[in-house]
Amino acid sequence: MWEVRIGKIIRKKREKLNIRQAKLSEGICTVSALSKIETGTMFPARFKLQYLMERLGIDTEQYVIFSSKREMEFNKMVWEFNGCLKNTPEAAAQALKKIERVLNSANDAERQIFGECRLRLDIAEQKKPIGDVEKEAVELMRSIKKTFSFDRLDEELLSKTEWNILMDFAHVQSLLGRKEEAIRVLLGVKRYLSRKYIDTELAGGDYEAVLLKIMETLVSMGRFSEADSYCDELLEGVYKNNTTANLAEIMINRITIAIKLQKPPEQVEKMIMQTREVIKMDKGPETAERFDDYIREECGYA
Repeated sequence: MWEVRIGKIIRKKREKLNIRQAKLSEGICTVSALSKIETGTMFPARFKLQYLMERLGIDTEQYVIFSSKREMEFNKMVWEFNGCLKNTPEAAAQALKKIERVLNSANDAERQIFGECRLRLDIAEQKKPIGDVEKEAVELMRSIKKTFSFDRLDEELLSKTEWNILMDFAHVQSLLGRKEEAIRVLLGVKRYLSRKYIDTELAGGDYEAVLLKIMETLVSMGRFSEADSYCDELLEGVYKNNTTANLAEIMINRITIAIKLQKPPEQVEKMIMQTREVIKMDKGPETAERFDDYIREECGYA
């Protein structure tokens, strides 16, 4: 029953978007396997189903119930890795080893998820030459999508993992001093997530993340007027969707932009007070004090 229903959902959306089976299935499964999935005679493993649906812009959360126990454990390990990465790369490295031990190397989707975790760890640790990390990102994309091209990004079909790899690649370009290339890739991902067949509310958190990266890169390039427009778009999305995950970062960047654009002092003061309250509630008084130091030392604002 479910096999037939899910197959029909995939086929109907693929046909609506006028996407060939070969394009949708690339790096996920064979064309014949996709045909069987669409007719309900085969049911894919969780990650293959997830990749197919993400490439079509279909919400995958409701289908998590089809995960096997092993797949759920694998996903939990990836979640734990991501939780460790920002603050404790050493713990993330240990979490990555656990993922590698249970990795099904015959499963392309799992291999790509593992590869993306390893790429993110290499960026965080900065132990490898950054040029090698750049090659790693490109090879990771092309290991799954043989025909992938950065020059044809608007024509690609991407899973969530694949557009995250592109964001990591853009980060690497920034570290290499190629910020124009970083912006080009990030704008490509933004356009992808904005396409008519991607529900931007479904991809809301990811859309917000790419906008934040664009804004931060523009700030680092001194292109403050452009960054200001992305900041407005970001805050509009945060208030509309009632998300707070990146709110403090957005507001801190907004202050930097306002100072550099010489906006009225009373407007900047109001922004600083609002941001300090957000940080204090979210991170505590000590972090709020470090924010005060940042405003004085990095922004030169007393």
